[in-house]
Amino acid sequence: MRKHARQPRPRAAVLVLAPALGAVLLVGAAATAPAHANEVVRNEAVACDDGSCVDSFEVKCAQASAFLCVDVEGTDSDPTDYAVAGFMSAPTTMYGRAERANAFSGGSDRICFIRPAEGTMKALVTVTAYNSGTPHPPTRSYRLAAECTRNFDNAFATRNTTVTRKQNE
Repeated sequence: MRKHARQPRPRAAVLVLAPALGAVLLVGAAATAPAHANEVVRNEAVACDDGSCVDSFEVKCAQASAFLCVDVEGTDSDPTDYAVAGFMSAPTTMYGRAERANAFSGGSDRICFIRPAEGTMKALVTVTAYNSGTPHPPTRSYRLAAECTRNFDNAFATRNTTVTRKQNE
């Protein structure tokens, strides 16, 4: 009789089930996945005079995936709050689904979308920087990391994630 290796338990997560909408959302820092070599990581900076700047990105899962996740981490030393928001644009069954999280300088947060059946996905993601200190520094820095994965167990097969800048303030 062949024995199977014991599978590690998935990390705790908050799941929001919405079967009538054809979507499931995964939110919260407890749902973070381990870092992967294929994760798309961008170090970004926003610069604007009014104290509130918005960058936007398109995140695509080119291969069949079940999870599309985006992490934002504030990397500057000034007291800056970051709001990250994601809006699904594909598939049509998930069109318009939205998620939001907040990250602060020195901290991070994550948004994730879960597709009930694996397939390609696409989302528009915005990162808004709000400076809580005065005067406003000329630039604020953050790290954006995006990843499409096949499952939420120990395999975490990465699925061709692409990130394209749409707006740079």
